[in-house]
Amino acid sequence: MNGAESTGVLGVARVRERAGFFPEDMFGVLELDGPDAATFLDAQLPVRVQDLRPGQGAHTAYLDAKGRITHELILLRLEENRFWLLARRGDLESLATKLETYHIREAFTLQNRAAELAIWELHGPRTPEILARMSETKIPPDAYAHVDLILEGVPARFVVHPWTGDPGGQLIFSRDHVEHLKDALLRAEVFPVDAPTMEVLRIEGGRLERGIDLDERTLLLELGRPEMVSHDKGCYLGQETIARVHSRGHVNRQIMGLELEGDEVPIPGSIVLLGNNPVGETKSACYSPSLDRPIAITLIRREAEPESTVHVRMPSGLVAAKVRELPLYRTPGPHEAAESFYRQGMEAFKTNRFEDALRVFERALLMNPHHLAAFESMGITQERLGRLDDAIQTMESLTQAAPDHVMAWTNLSRYYAQAGRIADAEKLKGHVTYLVMKREAGEKAAERKARENIVLERARLEERVGLFEQVLSLDPEDVVANFGLGKVLLDLERWEDALPYFRKAIEKQASYSMAYNHLGTCLFHLGRIDEAKDVFGKGIEAAKERGDLIPRRDMERKLLELKGAQ
Repeated sequence: MNGAESTGVLGVARVRERAGFFPEDMFGVLELDGPDAATFLDAQLPVRVQDLRPGQGAHTAYLDAKGRITHELILLRLEENRFWLLARRGDLESLATKLETYHIREAFTLQNRAAELAIWELHGPRTPEILARMSETKIPPDAYAHVDLILEGVPARFVVHPWTGDPGGQLIFSRDHVEHLKDALLRAEVFPVDAPTMEVLRIEGGRLERGIDLDERTLLLELGRPEMVSHDKGCYLGQETIARVHSRGHVNRQIMGLELEGDEVPIPGSIVLLGNNPVGETKSACYSPSLDRPIAITLIRREAEPESTVHVRMPSGLVAAKVRELPLYRTPGPHEAAESFYRQGMEAFKTNRFEDALRVFERALLMNPHHLAAFESMGITQERLGRLDDAIQTMESLTQAAPDHVMAWTNLSRYYAQAGRIADAEKLKGHVTYLVMKREAGEKAAERKARENIVLERARLEERVGLFEQVLSLDPEDVVANFGLGKVLLDLERWEDALPYFRKAIEKQASYSMAYNHLGTCLFHLGRIDEAKDVFGKGIEAAKERGDLIPRRDMERKLLELKGAQ
């Protein structure tokens, strides 16, 4: 398919320029409400549910006992005992059935709310600004955070989920208000988009579709999305497989993206070759108007590393493609956009273009309401423009948002004095002195706490030394125990003591790339540079054979530094 003939091109361009909404449900809501909801979900899902606060969320998945994905979902904590699970609408009933299978005595209710709640997709670089202006509510910048809004009288909840590569997420509201909200968005110049547009946005943004990109065999770790799992939490369904693969250091396959040459779009299942060897196949594919080239999602063996060149077998012959990490398309998120606006504002401020600076600082705060420097700069700019009441209001808001912000209180005291509020100004001067003393005391306390943590960590490591020594007393050839003891001794900076254990691990498993990495590190700290270089060289070769990308890159960096230092 030629790029000029691809569907969704105009819609994608409009979304990428401003914002668009998709007025059809892709997701539905399951609600869990009750005092045991958090502990139940924590035992079911691979993320730390108990650590989430109301207003926060997580991208995760429901797994089977072998660590394979059955349902990809977004978890939202609304209140202490109330949660929403966002999943594909067609998967809600099967997800509810799985949850009820393990729901024995726990005190909570489970409700499918898809019939009453609409979930529209709203995406594009201006999304946070538009919603903030419509609702007079700042949109949080962090992924999977969620906030209540009132959009022209319509209560809604917005979930930050920028899966298209642009800022955006899900707008959740009662179906009673569909037409009203549609009209409100149109008045705000947010355009409706169709299914072909959403499909192109999905592939550009790297959001995976079950039945196309994922199947019943897909392991969670093959997605390469670390935010979906916490490796240090307690038991959950599929944990044994996840822990085993994680300790091994890699999966055999990984979900990646492809950017292809030419203008031919591969069909699903097209073979991907690395050299002459088949290493995977294409999944979703389209012509990307944002990147002006064909793109595809692929499940590919780990030998095909990011930035490597592969070839896709097509009816016209072999087509070269570059392997890329997902998402294939990504613009700066709210944090980066806010920082960019802040810097633009500072440039305008430096050249006395205060009105321009004020407008840009306001945009920075619409993108990230927690950007304290933009907050402070906006107040100072208002004061320079003679808008003293506005400057006071801004600094008062900043002191509420950041009660320990010394300069905010200092500026507020100065503005009170300019406004003739001398008593208030003098009172704030005393508060500033208190904050400075508090900060200095806090820094000293932090230093003391850091020293205490070092002592506690060494005690914990010494305890682990004893545990590994007990294992090795029963089986001195145990590879994992030898590596584990060596790693603990390395963390204790007992470089010489660690050497024999890493050597034993390598002797028993010659391809153990992380053992080479740590052995070389110990030798470096002992000043045995030539030996360290030799070990790193051997370790890099072992990592290449196994496809262990992370330890390989780490050893390549260390070896390069050693060669450069001589």
